[in-house]
Amino acid sequence: MRTFKIIVISALLIIAAAVLLIIIRGAMPTSVGPSDEEFADIYEENEHDLGDDQDLYSQQMKQLEGTVKVLGVSIYGEGTHRLEKDNTLVAILESTDEKVNLQDFIEKEVRVRGFVRDTIEGGQKIMDASYLEVLEESGVKRFSEVSYEFSFSYPGDWDLKKESDKVTFSRQVGDTTDNLMIVYQFKDVNQSLEQWLTDRDQNLSFDETQVKVGSVTGVRRVITNGDEKIVKTYVKEGKNAYEIRLVSQDEVIRNQYYSIVDFFQTTFVGSDEEPQMEPADTVDDSMKLEMTDDEEVMDQEDSMTKEEDTKKEDSMEEATQPEETVKADTTVESEQSFTELEPLSPEEVNQVMEKGFSSFEGRSLSFEYPKVWYFSYLGNGKYGFTDDVTYKANEEQIDESTSRILLIAGSVDVPCAYKQETTLESTRYTVCAREPGLDQISDRVAESIKK
Repeated sequence: MRTFKIIVISALLIIAAAVLLIIIRGAMPTSVGPSDEEFADIYEENEHDLGDDQDLYSQQMKQLEGTVKVLGVSIYGEGTHRLEKDNTLVAILESTDEKVNLQDFIEKEVRVRGFVRDTIEGGQKIMDASYLEVLEESGVKRFSEVSYEFSFSYPGDWDLKKESDKVTFSRQVGDTTDNLMIVYQFKDVNQSLEQWLTDRDQNLSFDETQVKVGSVTGVRRVITNGDEKIVKTYVKEGKNAYEIRLVSQDEVIRNQYYSIVDFFQTTFVGSDEEPQMEPADTVDDSMKLEMTDDEEVMDQEDSMTKEEDTKKEDSMEEATQPEETVKADTTVESEQSFTELEPLSPEEVNQVMEKGFSSFEGRSLSFEYPKVWYFSYLGNGKYGFTDDVTYKANEEQIDESTSRILLIAGSVDVPCAYKQETTLESTRYTVCAREPGLDQISDRVAESIKK
């Protein structure tokens, strides 16, 4: 009888322990942090190639700008504040970092950086803010000078020192000047970025990852020297290579550095010297932007003007005043594509328009071009424009066959799927789309042409 009681009590204890274990496991979360699907969405707009050693700042974080407001009662089920820009909700905000108090930034225009995921309810994005910078109080400066072929925004309290091949950024703290970041510029680099980097940092130990630098892909190396870490980001466009080096160990400066790299822009400007006249087939197309020979273009324009005057075209007679612009009627030539290239889809064209346009100012002509495209002077009064994929697939060369859009001064000797014409100082300029569907891009380029 005694043995039977012991068996019953033991069985009851085992059952009770099993039930308790089930209850405890049911209360525990199955995972911590965002799901795999949510991580896949983070920073997807920059389409980074993620390796095993991921650079979290650049590859899984986003940066947004706007005004911080209290969230109030909402349907989102989480978050404490909201970020708005032009009275439009940008993202829901929260912060798990004890150093960041969102309440201190109410009604202030800020730049905020952090991980982004979907809200539980309401279909919005929520950011866990880890870094904020007040734009109107701290101020922002823009570095963009002709003698340096790069540009970016940086904090207003930074100082800079310019040298022939580099610019050093520093900050005054009391009586001490702390160097923060150095940007090196290397010209006439004929190798690919991968080949060029084989000769750099040879005797140093570093971790290397691919990152986005502005709109192109670059390489980041993190060099560890004792307790210090030096971050170097390399990028190459055309024949110019750049090294963006972080030397400060301050975490806030590190965040600002990653922000600068994200929005770093290269601007290619030609020499101030008068170049020699070259046949069209000898012009170097590997540069993203190339200055036009002023005398050559003027001679071309004069001959084109005489030819057009001989033909007595009405638009030439109307353009009689200097600086006057006469826009001719838009002409749709054909729905046929006049290149061997795969036409861009409407979605790809929309992405180009959303990325915006940059300005090019030559000696005798200026215009805007898509930020994510490349262009080159082809000779004979023609500029060729093409997309990033085509440019790289053709060994960073642009010619008429790889141009999706042409900007032509004078007579048009090629068929166009769509064209837009503008007359400036008695010279007709035609933006010729070589395939259907590029109307918006062509119109934007045509409207921006100035002398």
